Amino acid sequence: LTAKTNFLESENQSLRAEIEALRNQINIDRQSAVEALQRVQLKSYISDTAKDAAEERGAWLEAVLVDAVAELTTREVVRIETNEAIKSVSYSAIQTPAPSSSYHMQQMPPPQQ
Repeated sequence: LTAKTNFLESENQSLRAEIEALRNQINIDRQSAVEALQRVQLKSYISDTAKDAAEERGAWLEAVLVDAVAELTTREVVRIETNEAIKSVSYSAIQTPAPSSSYHMQQMPPPQQ
């Protein structure tokens, strides 16, 4: 009976040591899982932040592009209208004789010989 008790006590100590080792391993695995989850959460946060920043930059660049196109369009319209106005003034100047040239001819005395 004593030998059997000693054997069972030895077996019990061995099992307790195994249980303690398993508990330690569970704690290590749990800590690793928590750290892995935190890394995933951090990567997700970084990705979301980068996505938001890219969207904001895209919206800003779109606004800059719209402003540039509007500016170029306005310049082109002004250029076309200016050219048309110049052509119109030039055409009307060609159609009507300049009054100053006939006026000068009447005022000048005939050349003397």
